[in-house]
Amino acid sequence: MIKYLCDTVTLDFVNSISRYNFTFSLFSLTYHQVVSLSIDVAIYEHFFDIIYISMRVVFMGSSDASATCLKAIMRERELEVVGVVTQPDRPAGRGKTLTPCPCKAFAIEHGITEIITPEDVNTEDSMAKIRSWKPDVIAVVAFGQFLKAPLLNLPMAGCINCHFSLLPKYRGASPVVSALAAGEKLTGVTAMRMGLGMDDGPILLQSYEPIYSDVTGGELMDSLAITGGVTLAKTLKLI
Repeated sequence: MIKYLCDTVTLDFVNSISRYNFTFSLFSLTYHQVVSLSIDVAIYEHFFDIIYISMRVVFMGSSDASATCLKAIMRERELEVVGVVTQPDRPAGRGKTLTPCPCKAFAIEHGITEIITPEDVNTEDSMAKIRSWKPDVIAVVAFGQFLKAPLLNLPMAGCINCHFSLLPKYRGASPVVSALAAGEKLTGVTAMRMGLGMDDGPILLQSYEPIYSDVTGGELMDSLAITGGVTLAKTLKLI
């Protein structure tokens, strides 16, 4: 007998469609079982308690585009959103009613209960709460606050930002407007490991988006948000 205790095994589907990591909560497997694990994962799901390994993600964002990216992450079985950080509720409308940002509203609507809305995410209270979520990575999309070094270094995999331009072009808060104003024919999104500067750090993955002559800023932003969500989720699964 070959002894295992919650050992991680990579299963290859026979049809070579994709590769997944699984954890088998078994104390022992026979040699025959070990060497035949690649036959068909569906067979083993009937006999073994398979726990999908997931990356614990804290998501930081505020805008509609952030909500779109959060939605993309939540669709991935390998990614577990353990907490959401957004900007505080702000007065809106004629009555100046306190209203959550689009990202917080989306998180609440989809059953996420671990949400904080600090004025400054770098305070010790905010850091303590984020630390309690035990994130493997922090994903940041149009959050609206600078992250200082202690927070950037908190998760093992660091902080990954999705920016709506092909960096190093158009850093800052209005990359879509800047690309349109410059008459660009091509833009895109950049997933990067965050540094201390504005939109600064190693580029991990980029996706491209054409700019058509009749596109509006809103339409381009909506399209980039979808592309950004896919790109960010893919990046998180690769790191």
